[in-house]
Amino acid sequence: MPNTTPKSRGLFTTIMGRLSASETLISDRHAESMLVGLLLEADRVEDPAAAWDEVRGELCASWDVEDGPETQRKPFIYRDGVAIIPVHGVLINRFNYCWGYVTGYDFIRRQKNLALADPDVKLIVFDHDSPGGEAAGCDELAREIFQERATKPSMALVNTLSASAGYWLAAASTRIVCAPSGTVGSIGVYIQHMMVGRMLQELGIDMEYVKRGEYKTSGNPYEPLSEKDRAYLQEMVDERYDEFTTSVAEFRGIEESVARDTEARVMRPTEALALGLIDAAVSPANAVSDFLAELGQNEPNDPQENEPMADAPEMTSEQRAAVAAETKARIKGIMTNDAAKGREALAEHLAYNTEMSVNDAVATMSVSPKAEDPAKDEPAKDEPAKDEPAKDEAKSKSNFENAMDTGKNPDIGGSVKGEEGEDKVSTILRDQGLATGRKFATTA
Repeated sequence: MPNTTPKSRGLFTTIMGRLSASETLISDRHAESMLVGLLLEADRVEDPAAAWDEVRGELCASWDVEDGPETQRKPFIYRDGVAIIPVHGVLINRFNYCWGYVTGYDFIRRQKNLALADPDVKLIVFDHDSPGGEAAGCDELAREIFQERATKPSMALVNTLSASAGYWLAAASTRIVCAPSGTVGSIGVYIQHMMVGRMLQELGIDMEYVKRGEYKTSGNPYEPLSEKDRAYLQEMVDERYDEFTTSVAEFRGIEESVARDTEARVMRPTEALALGLIDAAVSPANAVSDFLAELGQNEPNDPQENEPMADAPEMTSEQRAAVAAETKARIKGIMTNDAAKGREALAEHLAYNTEMSVNDAVATMSVSPKAEDPAKDEPAKDEPAKDEPAKDEAKSKSNFENAMDTGKNPDIGGSVKGEEGEDKVSTILRDQGLATGRKFATTA
């Protein structure tokens, strides 16, 4: 059998080339770690089939599935009438594998079609953990999933991320369930323009195109974008964005304005549930059995465990729009508050990863230390550090003494011996009075 292994560097270059030259459906907040993983992990892939077997084994362990010998097992992960199909990592077109950090649309399609044709399968579960990926091929696959809901029900189980292209696919399923700690969204599109012309010039390399057709080289990495090029690329982004928001509205049965008003935010389950972007926020352990129970395939679990699966109350488009506007105002209130200055990372966390109100977030930031400037405390290169004696002195003290020395009254407390004629209790009370400004009766 010929070796069909894609060259790892070639795979990474191909993906980066696709993501930088065309419309991209990927959450930039999560993409970096995924792409770094792609670069590092692709080096060790020598056999694509073996790489999928490794991922399959890990998934079987997490789903508590006994996977038999290859001659006996189904092509997809299977348990009690459920086919489990991973949607993991960066999603790309024309790729027929899943290696954990990258999954091809062709892989998802093939597994889905096999599950649809298998009479044992009653439910298809798409196991989501993806920041998104390539725009090409995403809409076509999502349309298939949406249309085939009439054949067999499907569930997008988000554990713990389904963003951009990942969410486009998730929205097409019969039901979306997100883990309480998960995130969904990033309903947006961008084109990344990478400029390497200056680097080539420093190497003594000049790049020039001889072309026919004004837009033939639009977006190339060797030249800055002209105004016409930028407008041309913006039209491409806008068209794909219209397709994305229209599809989400159709798949989820919500107003298109709700999808647009998210402004491509990645959000926690509470907001996503209120906007109609997901159906429930429950643990993955209960999500499948609960849905099967609703479909009449199984007996339900403990009724108390099923309570989170109750349908969210119906909301009008005006109410959903109000929720979106309120959320945007909350995020802006946190990020632009004076308390966020010097605490930008904390502000971003509180704004996007919690449901904390503006007042509570401001209170939290106000009592949190600001990020320190590393250069602020560095001594001049030719000057000795002024605090070296203090450091040596600190080393000779206990942790308690060092902690006390950093307070507003460093000379107060921890006394071993009081003033002449003063017992230990009086010493403590005297020090407490100096620290607090209050008067205490002593035993002396």
